[in-house]
Amino acid sequence: DSSDGQECYVCNSSCKTCEQGSASNQCKTCNNVFYANSITDSSDSSGLGQCVDDCPSGTYSAGSSCETCAANCDVCADNQVSSCTQCSSSYYRITVTNTNYSENQCV
Repeated sequence: DSSDGQECYVCNSSCKTCEQGSASNQCKTCNNVFYANSITDSSDSSGLGQCVDDCPSGTYSAGSSCETCAANCDVCADNQVSSCTQCSSSYYRITVTNTNYSENQCV
């Protein structure tokens, strides 16, 4: 507690900055070795994410954050259908381009 009425809050060690009053692992920015997981569940409207050392399945590393892969894709390099290397369970990856599907698309 300081003389100007402001208080300091302890963030999770993976956070560089966090939101006052939020859970300690709700980071606004992450320390250098972590990725900001911007993927939040629909009940979380705060827009803040957790800092993770690896992006979770269905996401990819985009600079310092985790972004969503294309639909039905678990492992990808970006959000383009053609970058998928592993599909979600019950889906199959197309290995050649044809008139109906793109190469590497999960169907």
